[in-house]
Amino acid sequence: MVSDHNMPDYEQVRDGFAWEDNPREIEFRDELPKTVTGKIRRTELQDEVEEEAEAA
Repeated sequence: MVSDHNMPDYEQVRDGFAWEDNPREIEFRDELPKTVTGKIRRTELQDEVEEEAEAA
């Protein structure tokens, strides 16, 4: 977990990516969906993004 005083600003994050790879949005969450073994369930995150896009 990153504390507020150690949180990188957007420019620091942006400089680490090629311009076409810059994130359009950054969403902060308290926790991520994980499998039983502790891996992040990326498909579940992708499904949430797709559902939000369809609703908009």
